[in-house]
This record gives sequence, C-alpha cells and structure tokens, in this order.
Amino acid sequence: MSDKYGGNTRRIVVRPEDMRHNRALRLVEQRDGDVIVTIIQDGMTIGLPDTGNSSDRSSTVEFCLSGGRSHRTLAALKLLMDAMEKDNAERPIAGQEGGDEDSE
Repeated sequence: MSDKYGGNTRRIVVRPEDMRHNRALRLVEQRDGDVIVTIIQDGMTIGLPDTGNSSDRSSTVEFCLSGGRSHRTLAALKLLMDAMEKDNAERPIAGQEGGDEDSE
C-alpha cells in the first residue's frame, strides 16, 4: 500500500467516537508489526503543526514489535483493530471519515 508511512502499511482502521463524529481513533498496523495510534479530528491528526491545533503536543503514539517493551499492549491493539473493523462493517456511523491517510 502506498501511503504516508513509506509504503509500510499493512492496514489502517478508523472508528469515530460515539459522542462527536468529527473525532476518531485511527490505528495503523505497519508491515513490521508496529501499531501507530492516533486521535484525529475533522480528518486531521490532533496536535500536529499543520492542523492549527497545539503544535507542542501530538496525539500519536507507536508500539513496536521488534525491541518493543509492550507486547501485551501491542497484541491488545491488534485485537482492537479487529473489533473496530467489525463495528465499521456491522454498525457504520453516518459521515464516517477515514482521516488524513491515503485510501487503502
């Protein structure tokens, strides 16, 4: 998949929150097994300079398979991705956005 992650993406899953549909949780699983967790609002990552939001804090964190110290957390995030995919398929939210990544 060609994307902003250097073509290293295995899958991207986005699920809007229940209260405000302009905010969502985005999980990106890279080909090396790492998972990047991001909170997005209005299709943009919260906390990045180009979003107009606070530039000193980012809402993106990464958990690594190789050399990582959070193997249980990483496994749980992959299960969360599975759950989000099922929710998106079975209970889509009107106006659901995919975020600022390239389409799959």
